[in-house]
Amino acid sequence: MKGEPYFKGLRALRIAKGLSQQQLAELLGMSLRQVHRYEAERTRPRTEDVTQRLCEIFDCHWLELMGLPRAA
Repeated sequence: MKGEPYFKGLRALRIAKGLSQQQLAELLGMSLRQVHRYEAERTRPRTEDVTQRLCEIFDCHWLELMGLPRAA
């Protein structure tokens, strides 16, 4: 599925944290290809566990993963 990424903020968060896609894949226990899909395409995780784990890794709210401002 091509188009706007589901996790619009993921790449910026990953780079700010100094992680490569491979390092993030290892932290998540998934393939590099899957991390690339999250960043480049509209692929959504099948479970909330991935979103929750990403929020833990980046110490962020799920809205930030989607590139949206965090609600006040």
